Amino acid sequence: MEKRDKIEEEIEKTLNSLDGISGAEANPFLYTRIEARLNEQPADRSRLYGYVMAAVIILLINLFSFVIYNSKVVTVSETSVKTAPIVQEFNTFEYNNSEDK
Repeated sequence: MEKRDKIEEEIEKTLNSLDGISGAEANPFLYTRIEARLNEQPADRSRLYGYVMAAVIILLINLFSFVIYNSKVVTVSETSVKTAPIVQEFNTFEYNNSEDK
């Protein structure tokens, strides 16, 4: 019972401490500043144009790279013909080095 009374007392103290608080007040010129910003003309469209052009150029470069990468088709027979001499050379090198030891 004492705990409950203590809790109610703390709640009353907390609620009483909020009595003197007033609502938040905005700067009296806030609305005027917001209205002025809304009525301003856009500053510099050339800067925006530059960003858009840079994005388009990067996009085109990526697109061309993707097309070139995917257009290159290598068949298995071409790969084996190209890599066979390299594999033979590697095997020869490996055997030659193991005999020297």
